[in-house]
Amino acid sequence: MASLPAEFLEADEDTMQQAGIRHGIPLHIERLNQRHVLTGSGPVPSLMSMEAQNLPTMNAIGELDLGRPYSGAVHWNSLYWTNFPPLYIFGSAMVEFEDSDFYKAVRTMNSDGKLAEQWVTYEAARQDLCLNTKMPKGSKTLKIEVAQYDGQRDTAWKFPLQAYMPKRDNHRPYEVQARRFWDNGVVHLGINAMDFSQKVKPVGDIETYIHMNDLNGNPTWGYYHCIMRVGGWPFRISRIGSFEGHGPDGLSFTACIHHYDEQCIWSLLEGNSEMVSDGKGEMVLQDASALVGKKMWAMLYDFDFLGPKRDESKAYDPEIPVEKGYVWFTVEETTREPQTGKKAVRIKLLDEGIVPAWMDLKYLQVWVGDAPLGCFNEASSDEPPASKIKAYRVLDGTMDATGKPNSKRRLVTENTYSKIVFQDPQDMDKYDLVDMGWAIKDCCYQGCSLTIGSRPGEWIEEEALGKDEGHVYEKTIRLPLMNKGVLIDPPNQT
Repeated sequence: MASLPAEFLEADEDTMQQAGIRHGIPLHIERLNQRHVLTGSGPVPSLMSMEAQNLPTMNAIGELDLGRPYSGAVHWNSLYWTNFPPLYIFGSAMVEFEDSDFYKAVRTMNSDGKLAEQWVTYEAARQDLCLNTKMPKGSKTLKIEVAQYDGQRDTAWKFPLQAYMPKRDNHRPYEVQARRFWDNGVVHLGINAMDFSQKVKPVGDIETYIHMNDLNGNPTWGYYHCIMRVGGWPFRISRIGSFEGHGPDGLSFTACIHHYDEQCIWSLLEGNSEMVSDGKGEMVLQDASALVGKKMWAMLYDFDFLGPKRDESKAYDPEIPVEKGYVWFTVEETTREPQTGKKAVRIKLLDEGIVPAWMDLKYLQVWVGDAPLGCFNEASSDEPPASKIKAYRVLDGTMDATGKPNSKRRLVTENTYSKIVFQDPQDMDKYDLVDMGWAIKDCCYQGCSLTIGSRPGEWIEEEALGKDEGHVYEKTIRLPLMNKGVLIDPPNQT
């Protein structure tokens, strides 16, 4: 059963009155019952505001309660703003454009005049970083061990309430459907840590912490995550464990997506104070820092479904074992995470596993944490069927303010069976974006070589790209509209 932290339970009447609570019931303007979610941070930012009305602020909600506030795809894919790296849209832009309607709304909706109730989606945070960061110079090729994509493509009308059923892609196997939601705009890449250390920088130099996600309001509302903060970027932990000192099978802990006692995490990372033998017949006190240097692993939600099953008749038969996507690290020290100020354990990434990275599909930029690696240029698979992807630029017939020609990107994916030419992702239909994400995943998930650079692809003439060829299916997205037997609104095709 969910329970509230002590600071909620021990609050006196004066404190609750200041927070907008009277006799345990929130006032109409109760700010702890509100969330304002940044869903887009481009030239025209977008906010979604929600409020849990007529619900006591301190009311603990059970894990399976159907009335749980702040559930669903948007809230699954968002975190309180302090969990993300510093964003331009909530940094200097707030001063530069303070008189704009957007920032007037932000100051009005957040009770401290700034960001007290502000949440941010992963998509909006990625967009902010991609739009306001210059890619590093040079080109490099990195070894990708695993890749995961969660995109879902709507293909037809759904029966009522089906939208509340989280599922992946179109019809994933039952064991991975009702577990969580998807994010259409990102492919997560597991870079070989040893290769990263040789070509970029030692993985141990990436500042990394583990802490519970920072939030405002009631922690039993919405989702609750254990965060691995890699270079400032929050990855959510699914499982964490160690093989040292726990026998041949090791010890692991599966993190919940709802509120739980965080001491479970600290006990695994820090250990507990206890009396142990010093080997000389004496008992000495071993403090909670005894696990410093302990080697551990973590499985992130972004790398927990790395490929399909080989045999659907078996309960567990993965083509790509989840162990291939583990992040390996050693415990360094208990401290405070700089951005959130929360208790955290600083860790050191090891060369033995992967370095988690993400590629935004609209901008085709690859990042490790909040550090850009470069623009996606090309990729080639390690395993059959032989697959390759290449990014190009073509002239679009317009000029920028300096008189230079503007360009559009094209992404060409080829394998033994087909060739598909994708248009510029920023102008792409949302269903085509999902198709492109799965095409990239199909090339990379068994392992690939990824080339990134400072430019978004080499120049080419549009005619030289060719057209879609080979084994390419076209599928209607929805039913067409008919009027007395006449087709008046043909469905889109992909």
